[in-house]
Amino acid sequence: MMTQLKTFLICSILVIAVTGLADQIAAAPLDDLIADAKKEDAIEFHGPSTLTPQGAQALAAAFNKKYGLNITVNYHPSGNMTDDLMSPNN
Repeated sequence: MMTQLKTFLICSILVIAVTGLADQIAAAPLDDLIADAKKEDAIEFHGPSTLTPQGAQALAAAFNKKYGLNITVNYHPSGNMTDDLMSPNN
């Protein structure tokens, strides 16, 4: 019985992938994310210090243009993102 269920699930996944339905299924969450992002005024962006504020603004401009957003990015450079994000002070 378990083998039949596994076979059915694998075949179902293959059918979805082959028929292109996977792209349609994955597109819905992106649309939801874009709609929610349009409700935001600003985001806090923690990125590598090598990005620089100018790089962060260029990245934000590209995302705003691509997705029709108008979000301000507050860039916070990090020397070690793992330590910064895992710190108990955050």
